[in-house]
Amino acid sequence: MNFQKTHFIGSVLLHLHDSLTAHEDARPRGTAGKTILAGALLLLLPFVTVAQEKESRRDRIARLNCGIIDDVAAMERAAGPELDIYGIRNGDTIADIGFGWAWLEGLLMLTHDSLTIYANDVDRQALRNIDRVTGFYLDLRKTRNTNTLHIVKGGSKTTNLPSATFSKVIIRETFHHFSEPEALLADIRRILKSDGRVFLLEPMPEVTGISPYCGATIFTRADMEGFIARAGFRLIAFHDLSHLPPYSVPWVTFEDADHAPLVVYEMEMKDD
Repeated sequence: MNFQKTHFIGSVLLHLHDSLTAHEDARPRGTAGKTILAGALLLLLPFVTVAQEKESRRDRIARLNCGIIDDVAAMERAAGPELDIYGIRNGDTIADIGFGWAWLEGLLMLTHDSLTIYANDVDRQALRNIDRVTGFYLDLRKTRNTNTLHIVKGGSKTTNLPSATFSKVIIRETFHHFSEPEALLADIRRILKSDGRVFLLEPMPEVTGISPYCGATIFTRADMEGFIARAGFRLIAFHDLSHLPPYSVPWVTFEDADHAPLVVYEMEMKDD
């Protein structure tokens, strides 16, 4: 049973309750009305219970996806292979395009110093939640925070970020959601320093097609390399992360999912 069906059942129960209780004159006398309502509740209770269990699991996944756990050492171990690719050093100026759950911002602000991070997204919910997520991580710091976080709303064709500013741009599981990928890659080239690097993490299917999980088009390696070259970038490294849990932050595994392996395309600007 999905969430929409559960919502419908809840609406039916509320309507039934209102019908029996709203008007005293119309309500069945004695215990008849209560018996009808109790019977309906008992009939639908198994469905509501299953829906509540699924909803609770969804809430747990959302919490974990945000990285809202106290075991910092476990997070660092799980995220380590991916973060090693990015090679982030204290003092770097970083852009995270499509930050989503903001776990990366939170973890970097917990484990690094003197970073300047620009968190960029178009999603309103993500923009609302990021302060809560990063605040949780900062509460775990043992020393004073020296990092700076800028939150910037992007658009379909532009990041709205400053030009020639970033030593590292991270596009993590976001490219396949771009409605204007060529325009955004051109804008990312604009914001990158001349010696900067772009890290584009994506699933790598055997055939380009629509993902059954998010409804977006997922591209093969050949297609991705085409986007990269046409945007004026040079691919300098290809990192295989297929050994990590698929399609999730590193410390959350969806055991019932069969997703394409994750890879990172590391690239730099071509010489003009």
